[in-house]
Amino acid sequence: MRLPDDPDTPLSINLISMIDVIFVILAFVILAAVQLVRLTGMPVNLPPAATSEAQPVPPVTVTLRADGQIFFNQTPTPLPQIITALEGMQTPEQPLVVLLNADRVVPHGDVVAVMDQLRQLGGVQLAIATQPAPIDSAPVNPAIAP
Repeated sequence: MRLPDDPDTPLSINLISMIDVIFVILAFVILAAVQLVRLTGMPVNLPPAATSEAQPVPPVTVTLRADGQIFFNQTPTPLPQIITALEGMQTPEQPLVVLLNADRVVPHGDVVAVMDQLRQLGGVQLAIATQPAPIDSAPVNPAIAP
């Protein structure tokens, strides 16, 4: 039995498929990076602070958004329910650290009211989230600058 001869066609690598695979992998990396950034709480416009320091993220976050909503660990929750949940999380031997994320346009009185409610729980320590200030930035309000 005689088989037909195969024509001598050069072998080639299909680069289009390889580029598509690279772009899919890149998309997954970007989405994973965005998800890691948002683990600290709801996206808010944090105020800058020249003395801010990176700290480990505590397991409990309370977020005050510009639209007035309060979030407890990324879930919209009224403040009394947050207080009740924190009371259940407290242990006498370990202080409970609560990270407070407040948008820069939230009125100061609202932030202080939430802080006051959280501080009334014994054994709760508050950490306030900020973003690092640019080195050459001017103070936000020159009237209170040192």
